[in-house]
Amino acid sequence: VIGILNEFMSSGDTLLSAAGTPPGDLHQLFEATAGRNLHLEFGNSCMGYHIPGAIGVQMAKDNQDEIYVFLGDGNYMMHPMELVTAIQERIKLTVILLDNNGYQSIHGHQKVLVGHSLGNEFRVRDEATDTLDAGDFIEIDYVKNAESIGLRAWYADAEDTLKSALTEAKSETRSCMIVVPIER
Repeated sequence: VIGILNEFMSSGDTLLSAAGTPPGDLHQLFEATAGRNLHLEFGNSCMGYHIPGAIGVQMAKDNQDEIYVFLGDGNYMMHPMELVTAIQERIKLTVILLDNNGYQSIHGHQKVLVGHSLGNEFRVRDEATDTLDAGDFIEIDYVKNAESIGLRAWYADAEDTLKSALTEAKSETRSCMIVVPIER
């Protein structure tokens, strides 16, 4: 996904991320060259910052260039309704939502440090074990969620569908969301 953004983004565009594994991945892999900007809130792993932060960045830029919000589904669940603010203010954002069924960076730390999950995956409680680490994953339709508040949305489960969605989103005047399923 980051490689495709490296190819796709234009001079003046901004990519914003704040918590989980995306900031570290972007720090290593995103090419903030040729006039492309990378806005990271890294030090405090500020969950919930992404969409409000992107609104502020776009307001400061006066809506001249594209701003891409790069976040996981767990962080999105912290503040999805901030997209309503973007709509109210006619601020164009393109949210790239990485769907891996939960707070997987935290889940990984738990597995290593504690030895088991502490409910950071989006799962149904297992009736037999009464735990949240063995039940079925909850199917969340983020595309419908985005559309329900007025965004244009795509599900991009392959390289070609992601490129197509990015191209279509760039021509939109309203905020958009591209949902990309990734490895848990």
